[in-house]
Amino acid sequence: ERGFRIGANREMKVDKKAARQEKRSNLSKPISLAEAERFATAFNYPAKVGLVCYGGNNNNIATRFKKTNPTVTLFGADEAYLELNGFSIVWGRNFSRPEVQSAVNVCLLGHDVATKLFGDEVSAAIQKDVRINDVFYRVVGVLKARGSTFGFSRDNITIIGYKSLVRSFPSVSFTIGVKAPEVSRAATM
Repeated sequence: ERGFRIGANREMKVDKKAARQEKRSNLSKPISLAEAERFATAFNYPAKVGLVCYGGNNNNIATRFKKTNPTVTLFGADEAYLELNGFSIVWGRNFSRPEVQSAVNVCLLGHDVATKLFGDEVSAAIQKDVRINDVFYRVVGVLKARGSTFGFSRDNITIIGYKSLVRSFPSVSFTIGVKAPEVSRAATM
């Protein structure tokens, strides 16, 4: 049996009898920041591309006066994340591309997190400082309530720019999301 490397991420094994070929899957291989950004830059189809990484589900979000339980899920994402994942903003605004790229400490609070910290007037969260695991972030938006799915609260989350997450918190791998404007156009790409 002989092994060959094809490209950066593929390996092919060929039996000496040249009878069969075996490919290894890349499914469990982590996607690095550089690989994710390279894909997003090189993807030239009429579709929206978004990058996200997972920062764990045991995060504390706090103001000077209140704090959440350490059960908040943290995501590092870009400005396309909300659209690609069906979120909408009830107060404030989304990240801007320059904020994500320069790792500005801004965040979006899920509705449950905003309610826990600021009460029923979640609009009061806008432009306030919160600590995410003792790192200060400015709140620029509050997400519309979505409820729970399979025991996972879609409202007990906080989203920061992915470069901020990579800088401040451990992150294993990126997920790349792609959304075509029309399914029929995606089939012809």
